[in-house]
Amino acid sequence: MEFFIVINCTKGLFFGGDFMKSKMAFPDYNNCILGIPNSIMGYYGTKTTHPGAALLDSALAGEYKNVLFMIYDGMGTAMMDDNLPEDSFLRKNTTTKLSSVFPPTTVAACTSYYSGQSPYEHGWLGWALYFNEYDKQIEVFTDKEYFSRLPSGGNNIANTLMPFTTIYSKIEKATSGKVKTYSLYPVSFARPAEPETVIGYDTYDDMLAKTKDLCLRNHQKFIIAYYPQPDGMAHKLGCRSDEVKSLLMDMDAKTKAFCEDLNDTLVIISADHGHIDVYKDVFLNEIQELDECLLRPPSIEPRAASIFIKPGMEDRFTELFNKHLGDDFLLFSKQKVFDMNLFGPGEGHLKFNEFMGDFLAAATGNALLRYRLPNSPEPVKFLSHHAGMTAAEMYVPLIIIET
Repeated sequence: MEFFIVINCTKGLFFGGDFMKSKMAFPDYNNCILGIPNSIMGYYGTKTTHPGAALLDSALAGEYKNVLFMIYDGMGTAMMDDNLPEDSFLRKNTTTKLSSVFPPTTVAACTSYYSGQSPYEHGWLGWALYFNEYDKQIEVFTDKEYFSRLPSGGNNIANTLMPFTTIYSKIEKATSGKVKTYSLYPVSFARPAEPETVIGYDTYDDMLAKTKDLCLRNHQKFIIAYYPQPDGMAHKLGCRSDEVKSLLMDMDAKTKAFCEDLNDTLVIISADHGHIDVYKDVFLNEIQELDECLLRPPSIEPRAASIFIKPGMEDRFTELFNKHLGDDFLLFSKQKVFDMNLFGPGEGHLKFNEFMGDFLAAATGNALLRYRLPNSPEPVKFLSHHAGMTAAEMYVPLIIIET
């Protein structure tokens, strides 16, 4: 397959040739979700290391008792456009679209939201990372071994080896505690956040009610309210299913009513990533000549896979991968990943080099890259997913409502 790539890491990447039909999209770290936490930190006088989001900076020129950031997991601009009418509350209040980070997935993007750092800096690259200390792929949110789904054998491995300072503590320190910070998160989820900031909730209505209660309190505050939909439903039923459409319509109506009840609050709504429907699972271990090249099973994400190769087999692997999977994935060498600043700017985390294999396989089509170990449970079946290099996965809305 012939193609050309024009690369400018500060302004995004643009593609030609056969790849144009894939509607590919790379992260643009000058117009990125990383700007949201940095705008907010700048508003409260916290030192920032990345530029803010220009339109959000303008909105934050005013003074507010409450700054509320709501994260709707998986609600990319494509999903909104496909499931909500143009006059819906969320679409009407969308000021612009932003690039997610790479990979556009919850672990990487939400950790950027909670830390103000790029994935390159914080190291939380994706769902399952290979830790040398344990010789295992570990699910960083659940602390389970990825293939067996059994406990990792460590003690909260990711938080222990990759701690980060949250936006909450940065804001409270910068304001000498005058601004109180709160994090709303589902009680059934595990999430790295400082314990004193977390308020658990059971349902979407419960989240809105508890958030409204916080906003009505007299003191100045910053709040992040994370909701795990429409991501969860899209994974199971597809991002254009009737159920997802109904869910988004309900969220739209309830968000509108919620915002109308607030006062002296700047409401910011965005997502961590978008979604794309997937139609096939490709198991690397079932392609024998490819499997023979692997040093260990892939890690990070099924649509952004870190691949470790046996010494001396790099060229053979490249040729075979492009032969078998070139229509669905783009293969980058480790050096190319570094040269492109694909995971973002800043000073790299000490474990980034360990997590990044000899190659990165990034999805450009509608496939997931899998691996099956003997006696391991069958992988969870997904009808929609994210973390690849398509516009549907990469772009999310920046919604700003001044009450």
